[in-house]
Amino acid sequence: HITDLLNAMALAYPHVYFELFHNGRSLKQLIDGKPYERVLTVLGQTLKDALYEVNYASGDIKISGYIADPALARKTSMGIYAFVNGRFVKNAALFQALRDGYHQRLVKGLYPLGVLYINLPFEDVDVNVHPAKTLVRFAEQNKVFFAVKQAAALALGSAAFMPKPGAVQTAVDDLATVPEPEAFASPVPELEKPAAVPENRFFDKEKLFAAPPAPKLESRTLDSSMHF
Repeated sequence: HITDLLNAMALAYPHVYFELFHNGRSLKQLIDGKPYERVLTVLGQTLKDALYEVNYASGDIKISGYIADPALARKTSMGIYAFVNGRFVKNAALFQALRDGYHQRLVKGLYPLGVLYINLPFEDVDVNVHPAKTLVRFAEQNKVFFAVKQAAALALGSAAFMPKPGAVQTAVDDLATVPEPEAFASPVPELEKPAAVPENRFFDKEKLFAAPPAPKLESRTLDSSMHF
């Protein structure tokens, strides 16, 4: 739990240096730097070539961050870090909205890796849901969840990883307009129909179904000289 808390704090403040000690030993160092570098430090360097940048805006809602390629999905939501106005939060519906943004790219039951920074007016967020302050309630939750779903879908719809910095993805009215993965480059060829077999190629129906001929009876003449 301490490591998870440290990771959350490090992602919330990428410009701050963090170091974890245990019994006088340094276990983990998080060098201050850019958000992208901090995400790689926390989630793993293996994501270096598998991150999509999220940079979305719709009205008062702005969402930024990074989400990973669906091929790297995991069985739990532990790899999702969400921040609302700089506060680390845990919200199952928010995580589900992110999963929905992946549409059919995710295997059922798996969760993506990602870090999302959600900013909206402070009066639209209630942080007094739980003493730990990690659970929040949104005044217009459907609007926020749709924005998260759309932000992920637009980021994944990019042709390449890591869009240019500063490129803002704007809202669309319908997620159906988000491009889906390209279809096969060439259609699947149709199988040729087998040549018709001549009706009497292998058998003669008249001979096959005709009644069998009656057996021939041989007549024999008894020899009177035979003794019984």
